[in-house]
Amino acid sequence: KEKIIICDANILIDYCNADKQVLEKVSIYSKFIVPDIILAEVNQLSEMEASEFGITVIPVPFEVLAKAGETLQGCSLQDTVCFIPAHKNNWICATNDSKLRKECLNNGIEVVRGLKLIAELVETGLISKRRAKAIANKISETNREISSKILEDFYDLLPE
Repeated sequence: KEKIIICDANILIDYCNADKQVLEKVSIYSKFIVPDIILAEVNQLSEMEASEFGITVIPVPFEVLAKAGETLQGCSLQDTVCFIPAHKNNWICATNDSKLRKECLNNGIEVVRGLKLIAELVETGLISKRRAKAIANKISETNREISSKILEDFYDLLPE
């Protein structure tokens, strides 16, 4: 069964800052979906580039936008446009956002962090362990949320 992953902006931004080619690898690994309003938040990636990398950009249906305010308390519109399709279609939600992660887990939606997804690419042989470490190190330089503890945990995830 094909993995279908809907992605939040924070992971796209990390990947674009570290190594844009990883987006293509994720698209080989899974059907990689990004709502159009999420992509609009990512200045480093155009819609044309996204499609060249194999990313499926989906328009956010009006009814999702209309329900966004009441669906997830304390979550942003962007979180909600990832949550609703993930919930409705049983997709995996890729995000590092703690509120969105919590909502997904509370509603039985599988969630994956950006670094975990990179570890999965190593497990499937799509990127080397060395490249994965280089990407993670670069992400940690530009994203202050990625602590040295998170990096160590990531290294432990990588297959021998």
